[in-house]
Amino acid sequence: ALFLATLSLSASWKSVEAQALDVSTAHPAFPADRKFAADDRRNNWCETQLLVHSGQIGIRDALKGRNVTFLLREAPNWVDVEDSHAVTGGFHATILEELAERAGFSWRHSFALVEGPDVDTNETWTDWTVWGVSHYDVVGEVLIDNHLRREQQIGWAGHLLDESSIIVTTVTEEDAPLILQLFSWASPFHWSVWVVLLAAMAAASLVYRQIEQGYNTADFPEDSSFVETLGHSFFLTFSAFTGAGGYAPQTWMGRTFTLVWSFSMLLITSAYTANLASLIIVDKTEKFGINSITDAQNYKLRLCVRSGTIEETIIRNYYPTIPVDRRDTIPRILEAVRNQECVGAVMTKMEWDIHQGREESNTGCKLQYG
Repeated sequence: ALFLATLSLSASWKSVEAQALDVSTAHPAFPADRKFAADDRRNNWCETQLLVHSGQIGIRDALKGRNVTFLLREAPNWVDVEDSHAVTGGFHATILEELAERAGFSWRHSFALVEGPDVDTNETWTDWTVWGVSHYDVVGEVLIDNHLRREQQIGWAGHLLDESSIIVTTVTEEDAPLILQLFSWASPFHWSVWVVLLAAMAAASLVYRQIEQGYNTADFPEDSSFVETLGHSFFLTFSAFTGAGGYAPQTWMGRTFTLVWSFSMLLITSAYTANLASLIIVDKTEKFGINSITDAQNYKLRLCVRSGTIEETIIRNYYPTIPVDRRDTIPRILEAVRNQECVGAVMTKMEWDIHQGREESNTGCKLQYG
């Protein structure tokens, strides 16, 4: 199955342009396979593989004239099926039609529609996929590429969609703490930048004092102590940043230093003011229900997952202390998050892209992922 999938994908995978392909009506060739049939529907591709590797045929021509067996699952928008169990369209059907046209193979007379795993009997999507690749040449389904599945000899030739796992949770707005509002002026720079900037000002103050001391009696009177002159020098240095004042050098070295320092302050002030307008007003802050899987593990926060998915398997195997709430559909696990039955829903990025804009799944746009 992996070799065949590689051939199919290499025959076309830039991207299938969005167009109205005529999928028409295709009837399953193996109607009795709707639930884990025993018959092996796979072709023997060993000879074809040898011909490709020896260079006798090109990889783009390897599937020409062949009937490739496909396992599909009825799912709205992915594989659209009529009451008579005939495929009439959908994303997977459109992809197969495009692949068949480019690579020259046939799929309409060699595919089966099979029900998904029975989660009530603890069947998982990994179980379903293992059975699929051991009975058909290619499994056409949205499945996550994961090391647990690769250990079961399941191979992925390429990815069309982002199937990385994410945690979707609630986002609420609350009043920003008073301390955050008072110090919002510091937001344009990270605290470490402020530390470096103050250290640079202290160093510049010392340098300017050493250059002008004894020559500039206006800034550094002769009867002033070291602390007094250094403090006044720091005041002048900081004033260059705020625009309230600056140096008044009397020596050529002092003038040169003043030019270099004032230009540096110009650049720093420009960077500061560029972000100041958007950050100075802090009325609300966003609060996420959960920030990471580590939070769920440390605080034993309940997560919702779709039954039988690889996400459920990973959480149970690697994060056994996390309470898991199983639901049968994505809308239902998102509903559970909105109802605060669990703090987050674990799903794929692709699934969230589909459901985030739907009112029934993300009512009021109160759910996000981070």
